[in-house]
Amino acid sequence: MSEANIKLSFMTWVTPTWNIDQIIAGARKYGYQGVEIRVESKQAHGIERTASADDVKNAGLRFREAGVEVCALATSCHFALREKAEREEQIGDLISYIDLANALGCSRIRVFGGEMPDGVEPAGVVDWVADALSEVLDVAEQKHTYILLETHDSFAHTQYIREVMRQVYSEYSGVVWDIMHPLRHLEDLEESFDNIAPYVRHCHVHDCAYDADRTVLDFVPPGEGFVPNGQAVKLLAKNGFNGYLSVEVMKGDPDDVLASYAEVFKGYIEAAK
Repeated sequence: MSEANIKLSFMTWVTPTWNIDQIIAGARKYGYQGVEIRVESKQAHGIERTASADDVKNAGLRFREAGVEVCALATSCHFALREKAEREEQIGDLISYIDLANALGCSRIRVFGGEMPDGVEPAGVVDWVADALSEVLDVAEQKHTYILLETHDSFAHTQYIREVMRQVYSEYSGVVWDIMHPLRHLEDLEESFDNIAPYVRHCHVHDCAYDADRTVLDFVPPGEGFVPNGQAVKLLAKNGFNGYLSVEVMKGDPDDVLASYAEVFKGYIEAAK
């Protein structure tokens, strides 16, 4: 097993009102090696399929010149859809995002499985998602772009993710391990990781806490919630993980979030060595 190389990034959900120059400055100030761009959310960075090719290439160049990797493109593409025509539309969107990622100089794209439709057996929905990813992977392989399925929505159940990965035979398929979401579905941390460990290429990190009766969830500063992020980093390091922990926090002052997560997670990474 190769030695782990764990790096730190943040998704632009942390900085939705920041332009590219501000995002780069924040990454450098707080010691983040990468940035994950959230598309389809009207964020100030302007990196979207509607942007001109020159603007996208220029954005990628600015990140590279600053020594900050655009480590992932976070899309809303999802495939747990009852109608084949709807799944085909999502496949077309994903192929266009491969083009955007390539123009930007980014090699990873996040996608969702989505929510299981009512009245459909999970096995069949898993097949829909696997089939959709299979349709895209020829293009992804040609353009050296990794298509990564997140542990989110119904697919926070990691056994569903594992079965999709078993059906999709490509080195360019993989998993975004959002460490928190399987825990919300009452999976044990090590159980979740064991299900998907061979496929994890990227991670989303945040800390949250429940209210008194565990019916409402909210973000809290790192280390103050129920997510055992330090333990997760140790599992990743032991498994030789080579990729990013990407901070995904959707509220709070961006500077405060970036500063606190950088301090705490650099400590986790150092302790896992």
